[in-house]
Amino acid sequence: SYVGRYLQQVWPSWLPDAVIRTGTITTYWTFLAEVTADCGAFFLGRAFGRNKLSELSPKKTIEGALGGFFCSAAVCLLGAYLLQWPVWYVTGPIYGLIVGVMGVLGDLTASLFKRDAGFKDSGDILPGHGGILDRT
Repeated sequence: SYVGRYLQQVWPSWLPDAVIRTGTITTYWTFLAEVTADCGAFFLGRAFGRNKLSELSPKKTIEGALGGFFCSAAVCLLGAYLLQWPVWYVTGPIYGLIVGVMGVLGDLTASLFKRDAGFKDSGDILPGHGGILDRT
């Protein structure tokens, strides 16, 4: 197929398979950490949220964001342990906090763009989640 031929040409054959597997696992793990942060922020913000985070996204709360950071850090702690990162008990949670903060900043940026364009959702692919941009 055309896709198979294209992938054969662009596949980095000079990379060892272990590096490619580790990169793929880390990519999926990062995505899982962000989804966990979003879900944690939603549920913990709904349960404990009192203080608004931003005018751009009025349903987001500071408590929800902190809960999302905690959930992301917990998932990354487990991932760092399983992937045998050096000093996993430090690097995992730090990575999780970075993923969580970047997720919130990405959500707020997407909200800014959507408000500027006059849209509520960025698409119908993932209804109820604000669209595909909120998930990526």
